[in-house]
Amino acid sequence: MRAPPPALPPFPPRRSEEEIARFEALRAWRKRVAAARGVEADVIVGNAVLWAVAEKNPRSLQDLERIEGLGPWKRKTYGPEMLAVIKKQ
Repeated sequence: MRAPPPALPPFPPRRSEEEIARFEALRAWRKRVAAARGVEADVIVGNAVLWAVAEKNPRSLQDLERIEGLGPWKRKTYGPEMLAVIKKQ
C-alpha cells in the first residue's frame, strides 16, 4: 500500500502528417477493393500492415517484402496498387 504507483507506459511515437496521409489514402483504397470483392476491409490487409506501409513508404515490390504481415500472395495481388496509392502522396 505504501509503494509508489507504477509508472505509466511511454506514449507511442507521433506519426508525421505524411505517414497519416499515406495511411488514410491506403485505407480508402482498401475500402474500395474490399467493396468490389464483397469482403470486410481487414480481409484485404489489416490496419497494422497499412501503418507499416505508411511508415516505411516503400518504393518497390522488393521494399514491400520487408513489411511483416504482407505475404507473397498479398504482395503480388495488392502490392502494385498499394505502391501506386502511396506514390501519389
